[in-house]
Amino acid sequence: MRAQKGPLAKGRGTAAEGGGGGEKPTGGSSASSGGLSAGGSISVPDESQPDKSEDKSGEPDKSQEPAEIEPQKPAVPAEMTYTFDTATGTLTCSGGGEIKAGGMAGFANVIKNAIFETNWGKCKQAIKKVVIEDGVTAIGESAFSELAITEITIPDSVTWIGSDVFYNTQITSVTIPDSVTEAGEGVFEKCENLSSATLSKNLTAISEDMFYGCTNLTSIQIPEGVTTIKDDAFRECGLTSITIPDGVTSIGSCVFTDCPITQITIPASVTDFSYTSLYNKSLTDITFLGDTDMDHVEGWFQRIGVEYPVTVHAPAGSVIEGYLNRQISEYGAKCAFVPLP
Repeated sequence: MRAQKGPLAKGRGTAAEGGGGGEKPTGGSSASSGGLSAGGSISVPDESQPDKSEDKSGEPDKSQEPAEIEPQKPAVPAEMTYTFDTATGTLTCSGGGEIKAGGMAGFANVIKNAIFETNWGKCKQAIKKVVIEDGVTAIGESAFSELAITEITIPDSVTWIGSDVFYNTQITSVTIPDSVTEAGEGVFEKCENLSSATLSKNLTAISEDMFYGCTNLTSIQIPEGVTTIKDDAFRECGLTSITIPDGVTSIGSCVFTDCPITQITIPASVTDFSYTSLYNKSLTDITFLGDTDMDHVEGWFQRIGVEYPVTVHAPAGSVIEGYLNRQISEYGAKCAFVPLP
């Protein structure tokens, strides 16, 4: 698996490696682990004898009044709790806060004790489904990477997901709730069985490598709030069609490389555009709704546009039209230009 990087990477290992801060003792052979927070109490001043003292003005002495007490918030578990159902292969994660990076360090002993097995290869194959209960707020880096899970449930309480969380798993579908505002690199990288993915409408970026190698993912809806599609986000996916929202301003390198996509439209809002994002021999029709600098398309035409028949739609009189016409007249490019109305 590639080296970890990006703002969400914690550098604490992977699930496959059992990374993190070490395994927590289970306190016996129980198939659950974790802790409960201690209950709290508050002290209320005795008001059975009201203070009748007054100052010279005749007003009550407010310094003797009891201080206003803030309502006590409900206590939440201080640690995550994990349980494992051996009959269904279901791992349930509950509690408050974050499922730690390198998740095996958190639930390793639970699985070992449940199936009486110390070999991690067999332990990973035993987990078929993960249920994350309400109250969990974050999923740390590589928490479930390379497990044999086919199903995942993510609650609305989760607000961010770390890098490589479901890397190389067997999940077939996933819904990221709208509560999630950030997802790290390679979250679903190499999930070859993934055929359906619904993204949070509050994401602003499609992270690097997010769906790299998801060969069964043939379509996906990019949320309207996304402004950035980072490098290799859909590389080697099974995408046959894609719609890029008008709000996207940046498209990174190799985003759609080696996808079986045949048509794509680049919205006028895009100002930062890597020509390598269109290194794709299956493309036959490209539409640029706005103009762009020649440097952004020159490399693409030299690598693909000269050799393969591609129809390019762009505004009349645009930089793209001028450059494409020179490629056709001077180098015999097989491209065709169609001006937009």
